[in-house]
Amino acid sequence: MWEFVFSDRHGFETAVNRLNHSDVPSWLHSLVELRILIYSADDKEFLLQQLVLLGVPETSYRIKKI
Repeated sequence: MWEFVFSDRHGFETAVNRLNHSDVPSWLHSLVELRILIYSADDKEFLLQQLVLLGVPETSYRIKKI
């Protein structure tokens, strides 16, 4: 299992702003921190690929094995 955390607001805003706004709930724009537990290696790799496609810098988040 891995814990994914956006470590800065800028990276999080970059990801949210590049998503199709019709797919983003309004409450997501006001989050201060986002933590996600990832249970499979495939899901972790998929998330990392999506972040690259969105242009989110690697310095904006951290993933650690827990």
